[in-house]
Amino acid sequence: MDAVVILAGEPVEGFARALLRKKAAEGCLLIAADAGADRVAGAGLAPSLIVGDGDSLRGAFPGVPRQTFPARKDFTDGEAALELALSKCEGDVWLLGVLGGRPDHQLANLLLPLHCASPQRVTVAGGDWQGRYLGPGRHIITGRPGDTVSLLPLTEVSGLSLQGFEYPLQNYAARPGDSRTVSNVLAAAEAAVTVGGGCLLAIRIMSREEMNQYERNQ
Repeated sequence: MDAVVILAGEPVEGFARALLRKKAAEGCLLIAADAGADRVAGAGLAPSLIVGDGDSLRGAFPGVPRQTFPARKDFTDGEAALELALSKCEGDVWLLGVLGGRPDHQLANLLLPLHCASPQRVTVAGGDWQGRYLGPGRHIITGRPGDTVSLLPLTEVSGLSLQGFEYPLQNYAARPGDSRTVSNVLAAAEAAVTVGGGCLLAIRIMSREEMNQYERNQ
């Protein structure tokens, strides 16, 4: 069973809202980090659990269990919620609400999975995009021909090879901040990313056609 962690960033809309409703219907855990519970309520749902210090929470959420932490602590509510989700479920963990608000929070949220033992179990998503954390091995990226895919090195990455993209690579070494792997394009419905070492974040931007499908289901 999967789990969904909802942070207090941007509203849950588009693909993220469709995903949240699908996972809720499947009975998956919806773990809200503090004001992430308000984002869940904005999508017409209730969280399974609220984790955090409560300093930004607006709704009352009677009957929803809580795991409370003090405001003065050396970790974020989002980190606590993500680690809890990874420990409670054996499937994938979807991380929503990572963007919006302060830039330091956005960067910290995107880097959160690197602090976990299994970052490849985590997928981040927003209204018209989704991202996967790719470590050593061969990975398949699915989408539609013409979709934009950026492969952002989060550490030094060795042996990076891309197949099925308009701009292929072979055994490339990439460092954080390298722009050569930004805004590549899928040449087919499936493309392969091989990573020799390190970790990168693969973000696929969804096409207007795909987004129309999600919007019709809102």
